[in-house]
Amino acid sequence: MLKLNKLALSIITVLSTTAISTDAKANLDKQTVQINPLAPGIIVKYKNTSKSLSKKQSMQRAADMSKSYGIDLSFKRMMSGGAEVLSIAADQAKSLSVTDIQDVVNQLNKRADIEFAEIDALMVPYVTPNDTAFNTQWHYHEAVGGMRLPAAWDTTTGSSAVTVAVLDTGYRPHADLVGNIVGEYDMISSSAVAVDGGGRDSNAQDPGDFSAAGECGFGSPGGNSSWHGTHVAGTVAAVSNNNNDVAGVAWDVNLVPVRVLGKCGGSLSDIADGIRWASGISVSGVPANPNPAQVINMSLGSGSPTSCSSTYQNAINAAVNAGVTVVVAAGNSNSTSGFAPANCNNVVSVGATNRNGGRAYYSNFGSLIDVSAPGGDGCHPPAESLPTALADCEGGVWVDANLVQSTHNSGATTPGADSIGALQGTSMASPHVAGLAALMYSVKATTTPAEVESVLKSTARSFPNVNSHQCTTSICGTGIVDANAAVLALSNNPPVNIPPTASFTSSCTDLSCNFDASGSSDSDGTITGYSWSFGGSGVTASNTFASAGTFAVTLTVTDNDGATDSVTNNVSVTDPSSGNDITMTLGENNRGNKIKVFWSGATTTRVDIYRDGAFFKRTKNDGLWNDKNVSVGVTYTYQVCNNSSTTFCSNIDSYTL
Repeated sequence: MLKLNKLALSIITVLSTTAISTDAKANLDKQTVQINPLAPGIIVKYKNTSKSLSKKQSMQRAADMSKSYGIDLSFKRMMSGGAEVLSIAADQAKSLSVTDIQDVVNQLNKRADIEFAEIDALMVPYVTPNDTAFNTQWHYHEAVGGMRLPAAWDTTTGSSAVTVAVLDTGYRPHADLVGNIVGEYDMISSSAVAVDGGGRDSNAQDPGDFSAAGECGFGSPGGNSSWHGTHVAGTVAAVSNNNNDVAGVAWDVNLVPVRVLGKCGGSLSDIADGIRWASGISVSGVPANPNPAQVINMSLGSGSPTSCSSTYQNAINAAVNAGVTVVVAAGNSNSTSGFAPANCNNVVSVGATNRNGGRAYYSNFGSLIDVSAPGGDGCHPPAESLPTALADCEGGVWVDANLVQSTHNSGATTPGADSIGALQGTSMASPHVAGLAALMYSVKATTTPAEVESVLKSTARSFPNVNSHQCTTSICGTGIVDANAAVLALSNNPPVNIPPTASFTSSCTDLSCNFDASGSSDSDGTITGYSWSFGGSGVTASNTFASAGTFAVTLTVTDNDGATDSVTNNVSVTDPSSGNDITMTLGENNRGNKIKVFWSGATTTRVDIYRDGAFFKRTKNDGLWNDKNVSVGVTYTYQVCNNSSTTFCSNIDSYTL
């Protein structure tokens, strides 16, 4: 049964960050921020960084700044990219309000010698947790809500020349992970956040990120360890086809876990350094990464709307310039506002869909989303607002089977045994796309981040129609990622387009008919055009004919690759103002193997019988004709007209044996 804290975790407003750049300085007072309670600090980038300062000089500069602004600052470390991190004394940070700290940042941004200053903001994992086997991983293989992975695996399961870096809470040495891990690093600089006995080191294993109530800020609820990074890494590249537990999207690529999140979350400065290190870029005081990544996954970000900060954007630009595709979770606030780093330039921003292919109720949405991927949805509420109780879920139940299955750990606080976990969130959607990007690099080693993003978007499949939380290309990206189409697009075997299938129904009253082409379909794309022979367009259309009779109507549909299909049906219409008075009734014989057509009012020696909209039989005008060529269970439509006339006719009626 769903416990209420599952929903509370999915809707809680998590801690937020300020994003400060030269262009954003005018909006500083309007932004809400939250500093990392376990590692309070400020990031400062000076304009002239060509001259290196000694640690002693940097410490003196921080001391001078403390005197000028009345805040106890100390030099902590240099960052990659030339910025430096200044710590705020923990005791003073507890007594300062957010406004107090922001005021200092605002004053720093007015200085001529500073390029930018911003709070070393808290970032959090984007997951809404719940608490074996490939057949439970609907998100890979189901036709409606999945990403069509099995067909892609016929082309590639990944290459050992491709590496994905997962910037997260680290990892547990799960049996389905360790075989693919080729390197790791713990980038958390604060021992209070790291809770593993030290700061930065070469051990990225996750000791647990549990916290007590109030430990992560006033009013914070506390909670058990998430094992978030272990789950995310398993979706990207769990060892697969080994008769054990779950499969990963790209099970033959390499993994490099980079630990940037710990107790209460993580700091922007650590994450920015992690982005550069994962990309093979030098970070001061940290050994070089011997396994630079082609793909970075970040299932993390701010919990409230913020613009993309200079620190984030500079690090992301450096990664992309190094040839790295950066995939980011969009966030879990059911919001159209921008959340960093998903709103930064040069990232693939991923929204979450549910098992039915609709938008997961928690997923952020809007024009900033590039593509969507399965993220799970245990509640599937009919209403568009976030659920607050079990009764808000569809049928009043929570369905674990509709979540995303991946590697996990059984420990409530500290590590336990290997396990399989069912979670939901854009955190779960993002690694699906990161894994797919790794498959794309596996079939085309020379591809670029720009090409990967373009192909992900252009090959995404259209969103299905659902009863609630409908996705469209204006709010959920270009579609749900299609692994097979994306891989084939970059391989030597591009997919062959399957043409659409045209189909329509009609209903007529007197001379007017309504037409509905919603039954048309395209198995590998989207129908983009509908053309009717009477001049109409659109999935539905109507037409009023000039006179009674039977007319051929043709529908032509066009798909997103330009392929077409046409279908022609006959429709019969009558003119009630013509004065015709043929009446017709239908029945059947006693044996039930003939349909009897009765009529009266015809004025010619012989009459014409129309069946299913087409001329069928000319017979004597004696008021009765037996149709012997019929089958039980089939519906037939009839009309009786004067000989050679399409205007002096009866009503149209149907009959089923």
